[in-house]
Amino acid sequence: MGIVIPIMMMNLHNDMIRNQQRQNDMRDQQQRQNVNGFVVESWQVSLAKWIFETYPETALNVQSQNPKLRTYYMNVLFGIIRKLYHKRSLSDAELSKISNWLSYLTQAGFKVEWLWSKLDTEKKERDACEARIVELKQKVKKLEGAMSGIKAELGKISNGLSYLTQASFKVEWLWSKLDTAYLGRKKRNACEARIVELKQELEKLERTMSGVKGKLRNEKAKLNPSSFN
Repeated sequence: MGIVIPIMMMNLHNDMIRNQQRQNDMRDQQQRQNVNGFVVESWQVSLAKWIFETYPETALNVQSQNPKLRTYYMNVLFGIIRKLYHKRSLSDAELSKISNWLSYLTQAGFKVEWLWSKLDTEKKERDACEARIVELKQKVKKLEGAMSGIKAELGKISNGLSYLTQASFKVEWLWSKLDTAYLGRKKRNACEARIVELKQELEKLERTMSGVKGKLRNEKAKLNPSSFN
Protein backbone atom coordinates (compact mmCIF):
# COMPACT_ATOMS: atom_id res chain seq x y z
CA MET A 1 0.00 0.00 0.00
CA GLY A 2 2.93 2.25 0.78
CA ILE A 3 4.15 1.79 -2.81
CA VAL A 4 0.77 2.39 -4.47
CA ILE A 5 0.30 5.89 -3.00
CA PRO A 6 3.56 7.31 -4.41
CA ILE A 7 2.71 5.81 -7.81
CA MET A 8 -0.74 7.41 -7.71
CA MET A 9 0.79 10.73 -6.71
CA MET A 10 3.31 10.46 -9.55
CA ASN A 11 0.56 9.72 -12.07
CA LEU A 12 -1.46 12.65 -10.77
CA HIS A 13 1.58 14.89 -11.08
CA ASN A 14 2.19 13.74 -14.66
CA ASP A 15 -1.47 14.37 -15.54
CA MET A 16 -1.20 17.89 -14.15
CA ILE A 17 1.90 18.53 -16.24
CA ARG A 18 0.20 17.24 -19.40
CA ASN A 19 -2.89 19.36 -18.74
CA GLN A 20 -0.75 22.42 -18.20
CA GLN A 21 1.14 21.71 -21.41
CA ARG A 22 -2.11 21.36 -23.34
CA GLN A 23 -3.32 24.66 -21.92
CA ASN A 24 -0.05 26.32 -22.88
CA ASP A 25 -0.27 24.88 -26.39
CA MET A 26 -3.86 26.11 -26.74
CA ARG A 27 -2.90 29.56 -25.50
CA ASP A 28 0.05 29.71 -27.88
CA GLN A 29 -2.17 28.61 -30.73
CA GLN A 30 -4.69 31.32 -29.90
CA GLN A 31 -1.92 33.90 -29.92
CA ARG A 32 -0.82 32.91 -33.43
CA GLN A 33 -2.59 33.45 -36.72
CA ASN A 34 -2.14 32.20 -40.26
CA VAL A 35 -1.55 35.01 -42.72
CA ASN A 36 -1.13 34.04 -46.36
CA GLY A 37 0.20 30.61 -45.35
CA PHE A 38 2.58 31.89 -42.68
CA VAL A 39 1.97 31.43 -38.95
CA VAL A 40 2.77 34.64 -37.10
CA GLU A 41 2.23 36.06 -33.63
CA SER A 42 -0.94 38.09 -33.10
CA TRP A 43 1.03 41.33 -32.75
CA GLN A 44 2.68 40.66 -36.13
CA VAL A 45 -0.57 40.18 -38.05
CA SER A 46 -1.00 43.80 -39.13
CA LEU A 47 2.52 43.99 -40.53
CA ALA A 48 2.17 40.63 -42.29
CA LYS A 49 -1.09 41.71 -43.91
CA TRP A 50 0.46 45.00 -44.99
CA ILE A 51 3.33 43.13 -46.67
CA PHE A 52 1.10 40.79 -48.66
CA GLU A 53 -1.43 43.48 -49.55
CA THR A 54 1.21 46.00 -50.65
CA TYR A 55 3.64 43.53 -52.23
CA PRO A 56 1.54 40.42 -53.05
CA GLU A 57 4.41 38.84 -54.99
CA THR A 58 6.63 38.67 -51.89
CA ALA A 59 6.17 34.98 -51.02
CA LEU A 60 4.76 33.52 -54.24
CA ASN A 61 7.88 31.47 -54.98
CA VAL A 62 8.62 30.21 -51.46
CA GLN A 63 8.78 26.43 -51.80
CA SER A 64 9.21 25.24 -48.22
CA GLN A 65 6.03 24.06 -46.49
CA ASN A 66 7.73 23.54 -43.14
CA PRO A 67 5.67 25.71 -40.73
CA LYS A 68 8.58 26.46 -38.41
CA LEU A 69 10.88 27.39 -41.27
CA ARG A 70 8.21 29.60 -42.84
CA THR A 71 7.72 31.34 -39.48
CA TYR A 72 11.47 31.80 -39.28
CA TYR A 73 11.49 33.41 -42.73
CA MET A 74 8.78 35.83 -41.65
CA ASN A 75 10.64 36.81 -38.49
CA VAL A 76 13.71 37.56 -40.59
CA LEU A 77 11.54 39.64 -42.91
CA PHE A 78 9.98 41.51 -39.99
CA GLY A 79 13.42 42.22 -38.55
CA ILE A 80 14.65 43.69 -41.84
CA ILE A 81 11.59 45.92 -42.13
CA ARG A 82 12.01 47.19 -38.57
CA LYS A 83 15.58 48.13 -39.36
CA LEU A 84 14.95 49.79 -42.71
CA TYR A 85 11.72 51.61 -41.92
CA HIS A 86 11.96 52.53 -38.26
CA LYS A 87 15.60 53.53 -37.70
CA ARG A 88 17.04 56.98 -38.23
CA SER A 89 20.50 55.70 -39.00
CA LEU A 90 22.15 52.37 -39.75
CA SER A 91 25.79 51.47 -39.33
CA ASP A 92 27.84 49.85 -42.09
CA ALA A 93 27.72 46.56 -40.17
CA GLU A 94 23.92 46.71 -39.95
CA LEU A 95 23.57 47.52 -43.65
CA SER A 96 25.82 44.58 -44.45
CA LYS A 97 23.76 42.22 -42.26
CA ILE A 98 20.54 43.38 -43.89
CA SER A 99 22.07 42.74 -47.32
CA ASN A 100 23.02 39.20 -46.22
CA TRP A 101 19.54 38.50 -44.86
CA LEU A 102 17.91 39.78 -48.04
CA SER A 103 20.14 37.44 -50.04
CA TYR A 104 19.05 34.61 -47.73
CA LEU A 105 15.36 35.37 -48.26
CA THR A 106 15.89 35.71 -52.01
CA GLN A 107 17.47 32.25 -52.11
CA ALA A 108 14.46 30.94 -50.18
CA GLY A 109 12.16 32.20 -52.94
CA PHE A 110 11.08 35.56 -51.57
CA LYS A 111 10.69 38.48 -53.97
CA VAL A 112 12.05 41.38 -51.96
CA GLU A 113 13.10 43.86 -54.65
CA TRP A 114 11.20 46.53 -52.72
CA LEU A 115 13.47 45.95 -49.73
CA TRP A 116 16.59 45.90 -51.89
CA SER A 117 15.48 49.29 -53.23
CA LYS A 118 14.95 50.59 -49.70
CA LEU A 119 18.38 49.32 -48.66
CA ASP A 120 19.98 51.05 -51.65
CA THR A 121 18.25 54.29 -50.66
CA GLU A 122 19.54 53.95 -47.10
CA LYS A 123 23.09 53.45 -48.38
CA LYS A 124 22.86 56.50 -50.65
CA GLU A 125 21.49 58.64 -47.83
CA ARG A 126 24.28 57.47 -45.57
CA ASP A 127 26.92 58.26 -48.20
CA ALA A 128 25.39 61.71 -48.74
CA CYS A 129 25.37 62.33 -45.01
CA GLU A 130 29.01 61.31 -44.68
CA ALA A 131 29.96 63.58 -47.58
CA ARG A 132 28.08 66.46 -45.96
CA ILE A 133 29.92 65.89 -42.68
CA VAL A 134 33.29 66.03 -44.45
CA GLU A 135 32.23 69.22 -46.25
CA LEU A 136 31.08 70.87 -43.02
CA LYS A 137 34.26 69.91 -41.19
CA GLN A 138 36.30 71.52 -43.95
CA LYS A 139 34.19 74.69 -43.80
CA VAL A 140 34.46 74.90 -40.02
CA LYS A 141 38.21 74.38 -40.16
CA LYS A 142 38.58 77.05 -42.85
CA LEU A 143 36.47 79.59 -40.97
CA GLU A 144 38.25 78.91 -37.69
CA GLY A 145 41.60 79.32 -39.42
CA ALA A 146 40.51 82.62 -40.94
CA MET A 147 39.19 83.92 -37.63
CA SER A 148 42.31 82.81 -35.79
CA GLY A 149 44.56 84.59 -38.30
CA ILE A 150 42.52 87.79 -38.19
CA LYS A 151 42.43 87.85 -34.40
CA ALA A 152 46.18 87.25 -34.18
CA GLU A 153 46.99 90.08 -36.60
CA LEU A 154 44.62 92.52 -34.95
CA GLY A 155 45.96 91.55 -31.55
CA LYS A 156 49.50 92.41 -32.65
CA ILE A 157 48.37 95.78 -34.01
CA SER A 158 46.43 96.52 -30.83
CA ASN A 159 49.49 95.73 -28.69
CA GLY A 160 51.63 97.99 -30.90
CA LEU A 161 49.20 100.88 -30.62
CA SER A 162 49.01 100.46 -26.85
CA TYR A 163 52.80 100.63 -26.69
CA LEU A 164 52.86 103.82 -28.79
CA THR A 165 50.10 105.39 -26.70
CA GLN A 166 52.07 104.72 -23.52
CA ALA A 167 55.04 106.40 -25.21
CA SER A 168 52.88 109.53 -25.62
CA PHE A 169 52.18 109.12 -29.33
CA LYS A 170 48.86 110.51 -30.49
CA VAL A 171 47.55 107.59 -32.50
CA GLU A 172 43.80 107.97 -32.19
CA TRP A 173 43.59 107.97 -35.98
CA LEU A 174 45.28 104.57 -36.01
CA TRP A 175 42.94 103.28 -33.33
CA SER A 176 40.10 104.41 -35.59
CA LYS A 177 41.67 102.52 -38.48
CA LEU A 178 42.00 99.47 -36.25
CA ASP A 179 38.31 99.61 -35.39
CA THR A 180 37.53 99.68 -39.09
CA ALA A 181 39.92 96.80 -39.72
CA TYR A 182 38.05 94.68 -37.21
CA LEU A 183 35.64 93.88 -40.09
CA GLY A 184 33.24 96.05 -38.23
CA ARG A 185 32.35 93.97 -35.19
CA LYS A 186 29.18 92.91 -36.95
CA LYS A 187 31.13 91.12 -39.67
CA ARG A 188 33.36 89.41 -37.15
CA ASN A 189 30.37 88.35 -35.10
CA ALA A 190 28.66 87.11 -38.25
CA CYS A 191 31.70 84.99 -39.06
CA GLU A 192 31.79 83.56 -35.54
CA ALA A 193 28.05 82.95 -35.64
CA ARG A 194 28.51 81.04 -38.90
CA ILE A 195 31.15 78.86 -37.26
CA VAL A 196 28.77 78.08 -34.40
CA GLU A 197 25.99 77.34 -36.87
CA LEU A 198 28.18 74.98 -38.88
CA LYS A 199 29.36 73.23 -35.74
CA GLN A 200 25.78 72.70 -34.63
CA GLU A 201 24.84 71.33 -38.04
CA LEU A 202 27.91 69.10 -37.93
CA GLU A 203 26.99 67.76 -34.50
CA LYS A 204 23.46 67.08 -35.69
CA LEU A 205 24.72 65.13 -38.70
CA GLU A 206 27.14 63.14 -36.57
CA ARG A 207 24.32 62.25 -34.19
CA THR A 208 22.30 61.14 -37.20
CA MET A 209 25.20 58.98 -38.36
CA SER A 210 25.66 57.36 -34.97
CA GLY A 211 21.88 57.11 -34.76
CA VAL A 212 20.24 55.31 -31.89
CA LYS A 213 22.78 52.60 -31.18
CA GLY A 214 21.57 52.25 -27.61
CA LYS A 215 18.03 51.66 -28.81
CA LEU A 216 19.27 49.22 -31.45
CA ARG A 217 20.89 47.12 -28.73
CA ASN A 218 17.61 47.02 -26.81
CA GLU A 219 15.39 46.19 -29.75
CA LYS A 220 15.48 42.49 -30.55
CA ALA A 221 14.32 40.48 -33.52
CA LYS A 222 11.83 37.92 -32.25
CA LEU A 223 13.36 34.71 -33.56
CA ASN A 224 17.04 35.43 -34.03
CA PRO A 225 17.71 38.72 -32.27
CA SER A 226 21.49 38.41 -32.23
CA SER A 227 21.52 38.66 -36.00
CA PHE A 228 20.12 42.14 -35.85
CA ASN A 229 22.21 43.65 -33.05
